Amino acid sequence: MKPLLDLALFDGCNRRERALIGRLGTTLVLTKTRHLCTQGAAGRQFVLILDGEARVFFDGQQVATLHDGDCVGEIALLAGGHAAATATVEAPEGTTVWVLSMAEFNDLIDNVPTVAGNLNYVGLKRAAANATATATFPFGGASALQSAPLTVPQLASNRS
Repeated sequence: MKPLLDLALFDGCNRRERALIGRLGTTLVLTKTRHLCTQGAAGRQFVLILDGEARVFFDGQQVATLHDGDCVGEIALLAGGHAAATATVEAPEGTTVWVLSMAEFNDLIDNVPTVAGNLNYVGLKRAAANATATATFPFGGASALQSAPLTVPQLASNRS
């Protein structure tokens, strides 16, 4: 597993930005299979896959697989948490993720312009693909739009 700050999302960050990033979020190893977001639900958190993979489902059909360094939730949070998830993203037991609450995500975006630019690019690219989707769902790169009303303790719990 690559260290958090070695992921492409953080390329170009200076020492001050890296220090802030290091203070944000919670790293979790999932104790069971979890939905990182659920299609149609409102966005509540940002999730970055550190180790493992997650499957992306659109209308019940698997359309993509996410890997280390891919993220989930940026579109909904960039839209102020008012957008619905465009897909369900499921990660199996043992996947390691870095989770930011909406407040932490906003702190990241407001104080780390390099990451804000990277996430805006990814979010716009995905939103454009989602807007033009027809019979197939062109899920590009990392996230569907995060949305499940899960909290960090819920992601790590043994409950369904």
